[in-house]
Amino acid sequence: MIENIDFSENAEQPVADDNSSQPRLIYVLKVGTTQDGLNVYRFLYSEDIDSVWMEQWSEKPACNCRFLEPESSMYQYVKEIKTEVELITCTSACCNSYGDICDGVLSIAYENIDNVQMYPEPFRIVLHFGDTMEHVDKTLAQRDIVSIFVR
Repeated sequence: MIENIDFSENAEQPVADDNSSQPRLIYVLKVGTTQDGLNVYRFLYSEDIDSVWMEQWSEKPACNCRFLEPESSMYQYVKEIKTEVELITCTSACCNSYGDICDGVLSIAYENIDNVQMYPEPFRIVLHFGDTMEHVDKTLAQRDIVSIFVR
Protein backbone atom coordinates (compact mmCIF):
# COMPACT_ATOMS: atom_id res chain seq x y z
CA MET A 1 0.00 0.00 0.00
CA ILE A 2 1.28 3.44 -0.86
CA GLU A 3 1.36 5.94 1.95
CA ASN A 4 1.75 9.71 2.10
CA ILE A 5 1.28 10.52 -1.56
CA ASP A 6 1.62 14.17 -2.41
CA PHE A 7 1.26 14.48 -6.16
CA SER A 8 2.02 18.21 -6.10
CA GLU A 9 5.66 17.53 -5.20
CA ASN A 10 6.23 14.97 -7.96
CA ALA A 11 7.96 16.08 -11.12
CA GLU A 12 5.98 15.68 -14.29
CA GLN A 13 6.78 12.94 -16.74
CA PRO A 14 8.31 14.33 -19.94
CA VAL A 15 5.75 15.23 -22.60
CA ALA A 16 6.08 13.34 -25.87
CA ASP A 17 7.19 15.47 -28.76
CA ASP A 18 5.58 15.45 -32.18
CA ASN A 19 8.72 14.83 -34.25
CA SER A 20 7.30 12.55 -36.93
CA SER A 21 10.73 11.56 -38.29
CA GLN A 22 11.66 9.75 -35.07
CA PRO A 23 11.17 6.01 -34.58
CA ARG A 24 8.08 5.38 -32.45
CA LEU A 25 7.30 2.81 -29.79
CA ILE A 26 4.98 0.06 -31.01
CA TYR A 27 5.43 -2.75 -28.47
CA VAL A 28 6.96 -3.56 -25.08
CA LEU A 29 7.90 -7.16 -24.38
CA LYS A 30 8.92 -8.59 -21.02
CA VAL A 31 11.80 -10.93 -21.80
CA GLY A 32 12.21 -12.28 -18.27
CA THR A 33 14.21 -11.77 -15.10
CA THR A 34 17.97 -11.99 -14.61
CA GLN A 35 19.61 -14.09 -11.91
CA ASP A 36 20.09 -10.83 -10.00
CA GLY A 37 16.33 -10.21 -10.00
CA LEU A 38 16.33 -7.45 -12.61
CA ASN A 39 13.37 -7.28 -15.00
CA VAL A 40 14.36 -7.38 -18.68
CA TYR A 41 12.18 -5.59 -21.24
CA ARG A 42 12.52 -4.99 -24.97
CA PHE A 43 11.08 -1.92 -26.67
CA LEU A 44 10.19 -2.27 -30.36
CA TYR A 45 10.26 0.87 -32.52
CA SER A 46 8.97 1.54 -36.03
CA GLU A 47 9.73 4.37 -38.42
CA ASP A 48 6.23 4.03 -39.90
CA ILE A 49 3.61 3.33 -37.23
CA ASP A 50 0.77 3.91 -39.68
CA SER A 51 1.63 0.63 -41.41
CA VAL A 52 1.92 -1.36 -38.17
CA TRP A 53 -1.08 -3.61 -37.56
CA MET A 54 -1.59 -7.25 -36.60
CA GLU A 55 -4.86 -9.08 -37.19
CA GLN A 56 -5.10 -10.11 -33.53
CA TRP A 57 -4.87 -6.52 -32.31
CA SER A 58 -8.62 -6.04 -32.72
CA GLU A 59 -9.48 -9.05 -30.53
CA LYS A 60 -10.62 -8.61 -26.93
CA PRO A 61 -9.20 -9.14 -24.42
CA ALA A 62 -5.58 -8.65 -25.45
CA CYS A 63 -4.35 -10.88 -22.63
CA ASN A 64 -5.97 -13.91 -24.30
CA CYS A 65 -4.28 -13.36 -27.67
CA ARG A 66 -1.23 -15.49 -28.41
CA PHE A 67 0.27 -13.50 -31.26
CA LEU A 68 0.33 -9.84 -30.27
CA GLU A 69 4.01 -9.21 -30.92
CA PRO A 70 4.51 -7.44 -34.26
CA GLU A 71 6.26 -9.25 -37.08
CA SER A 72 9.95 -8.37 -37.29
CA SER A 73 9.39 -6.62 -40.64
CA MET A 74 7.18 -4.04 -38.87
CA TYR A 75 9.93 -2.59 -36.66
CA GLN A 76 13.46 -1.42 -37.31
CA TYR A 77 14.87 -0.89 -33.80
CA VAL A 78 14.92 -2.85 -30.57
CA LYS A 79 16.18 -1.42 -27.29
CA GLU A 80 16.50 -3.32 -24.03
CA ILE A 81 16.47 -2.35 -20.36
CA LYS A 82 17.32 -4.22 -17.18
CA THR A 83 15.73 -2.70 -14.12
CA GLU A 84 14.30 -3.29 -10.68
CA VAL A 85 11.20 -1.43 -11.84
CA GLU A 86 8.32 -3.75 -12.75
CA LEU A 87 6.32 -2.70 -15.79
CA ILE A 88 2.82 -3.89 -16.59
CA THR A 89 2.86 -4.41 -20.34
CA CYS A 90 0.18 -4.23 -22.99
CA THR A 91 -0.22 -8.00 -23.06
CA SER A 92 -1.87 -7.79 -19.63
CA ALA A 93 -4.88 -5.81 -20.91
CA CYS A 94 -7.80 -8.05 -19.98
CA CYS A 95 -10.66 -5.69 -20.82
CA ASN A 96 -9.46 -4.08 -24.02
CA SER A 97 -7.86 -4.95 -27.33
CA TYR A 98 -4.35 -4.03 -28.40
CA GLY A 99 -6.06 -1.78 -30.93
CA ASP A 100 -7.32 0.28 -27.97
CA ILE A 101 -3.69 0.67 -26.90
CA CYS A 102 -2.80 1.90 -30.40
CA ASP A 103 -5.64 4.44 -30.14
CA GLY A 104 -4.28 5.78 -26.84
CA VAL A 105 -7.12 4.43 -24.68
CA LEU A 106 -4.55 2.53 -22.60
CA SER A 107 -0.79 2.81 -22.11
CA ILE A 108 1.55 0.35 -23.78
CA ALA A 109 3.40 -0.12 -20.46
CA TYR A 110 3.26 1.43 -17.01
CA GLU A 111 5.02 1.03 -13.70
CA ASN A 112 3.45 -1.41 -11.27
CA ILE A 113 3.11 0.29 -7.88
CA ASP A 114 1.15 -2.45 -6.11
CA ASN A 115 4.00 -3.40 -3.78
CA VAL A 116 5.84 -0.13 -3.28
CA GLN A 117 5.94 1.81 -0.03
CA MET A 118 6.28 5.28 -1.54
CA TYR A 119 5.10 6.74 -4.82
CA PRO A 120 7.95 6.58 -7.39
CA GLU A 121 10.12 9.69 -7.64
CA PRO A 122 10.10 11.84 -9.66
CA PHE A 123 7.07 10.21 -11.38
CA ARG A 124 5.47 6.89 -12.26
CA ILE A 125 6.65 5.54 -15.63
CA VAL A 126 3.85 5.49 -18.21
CA LEU A 127 4.57 4.85 -21.90
CA HIS A 128 2.20 5.02 -24.86
CA PHE A 129 2.00 3.56 -28.33
CA GLY A 130 3.63 6.07 -30.68
CA ASP A 131 5.95 7.71 -28.13
CA THR A 132 9.22 8.68 -29.81
CA MET A 133 12.40 6.81 -28.97
CA GLU A 134 13.83 10.07 -27.62
CA HIS A 135 10.82 10.56 -25.33
CA VAL A 136 11.05 7.00 -23.99
CA ASP A 137 14.80 7.34 -23.39
CA LYS A 138 14.32 10.65 -21.54
CA THR A 139 11.52 9.19 -19.43
CA LEU A 140 13.60 6.17 -18.43
CA ALA A 141 16.75 8.26 -17.87
CA GLN A 142 14.95 10.39 -15.28
CA ARG A 143 14.58 7.15 -13.29
CA ASP A 144 18.25 6.17 -13.92
CA ILE A 145 17.26 3.47 -16.43
CA VAL A 146 19.38 3.24 -19.58
CA SER A 147 18.19 1.46 -22.71
CA ILE A 148 20.67 -0.14 -25.09
CA PHE A 149 20.25 -1.09 -28.75
CA VAL A 150 19.98 -4.80 -29.44
CA ARG A 151 18.84 -4.34 -33.05
